[in-house]
Amino acid sequence: MMQLQLSKKPKKNWQSLRQLIRKKLLLFYLKKVNWLQINQNAANQAKAAYETAQTVANEKAVALATEAAKKKTEASTTNIRQRFTVSSEYISALKIYESKTSTAEEKVQAEQTLKDVNKRDCENNKYQDNEEDKNFTISDLNKLSEAQITDLSLYASSLINQIRSAFGTTETSVSKGSVIAADRVTDGYVADNWGWESISNRRHDSATLDRAGKSFHTVSIGENLNTWQGLTGPFTLNKIKEYIYEVMLDFMFNGQEWNHDRSIVGLTSDGGETYIGTDLSVVAGAFNVHVNNINENSISFDSSFDTTKIANPYIGSQSQPSSNANLAAPKVAYETAKQANNQAQSDLDSKKVASESAILKLKKTQSELTALKAAASKLAAAQTNLSKKQAALKQAN
Repeated sequence: MMQLQLSKKPKKNWQSLRQLIRKKLLLFYLKKVNWLQINQNAANQAKAAYETAQTVANEKAVALATEAAKKKTEASTTNIRQRFTVSSEYISALKIYESKTSTAEEKVQAEQTLKDVNKRDCENNKYQDNEEDKNFTISDLNKLSEAQITDLSLYASSLINQIRSAFGTTETSVSKGSVIAADRVTDGYVADNWGWESISNRRHDSATLDRAGKSFHTVSIGENLNTWQGLTGPFTLNKIKEYIYEVMLDFMFNGQEWNHDRSIVGLTSDGGETYIGTDLSVVAGAFNVHVNNINENSISFDSSFDTTKIANPYIGSQSQPSSNANLAAPKVAYETAKQANNQAQSDLDSKKVASESAILKLKKTQSELTALKAAASKLAAAQTNLSKKQAALKQAN
């Protein structure tokens, strides 16, 4: 009889296998814990770098805004710095022409010089637009506020003072009284309907000037008047200031008479303080720019005329003509701030991406570690359950 010998299949050592799995799980878990710590550190560093970049970016953004504001202010202020020059030939000739000691021949020669340099001197002065002033429009030119009259008076005074500084004569100022005086004069022109025809035939409204002066008990109000026919407005503040600038050019360089320029220059005053008031009037076909002047020596001792000077924001800037050089510094500072801001924003973006990437990596590692903990827990539970079953089987046998 043939016998078939069957070999027994070796039993697997489940205990050893479980221990091996547990060991591998433990090693993998420890590795993940290590990676978790590494990723946590990386995430913390990336977050810190991002927060630092955020702070820097905020600072650069503020710096850029500051420089942008400075650039805008400088551009606006530079446009306000209207430059008004008079040549040395003109100054010398006018002084000779007005001198009481000059001979008739000297006066004739001086007048010819004034005519010769007139066009050149006029062309050397150009009004510069003020972009800020273009945003303000005045519709009723007969009802300027006290603040608006004050501003125009200060502006006109700053132009006159550039001329007087060149001539070495007493500079002008603006007071509350001179502002009110100019307002009363223009109101009088409108009330008297003193328009194009009246001005063409009789020049100044002397009755109004007299009434306005007496209203202060008493002052003498002088006037330099320039008139356009048919203009009514509305005008922007920039355009009004351009008209005042053109008025000064016409007073100084009309090439026909020298009465206005001697008044503007201050050659007719006795050296006393001169207060300037500048206002507008639109009446009977005429658009008028009034530059009124009150010399302190014409103010009576009991007058109500207020000589309190008003600080002139145009003075101090008037001797600095607009030029590329003046705009260079704020422009360079702005461009530097802009580049720094762009770099900071770019750095912030990259730091943000790095931080988000590190956080995602950390979360992934945390998720894997959680899964490992769950697997280890299941394995431990399974091992406990198996051990119980093996013990029960052994006891049953």
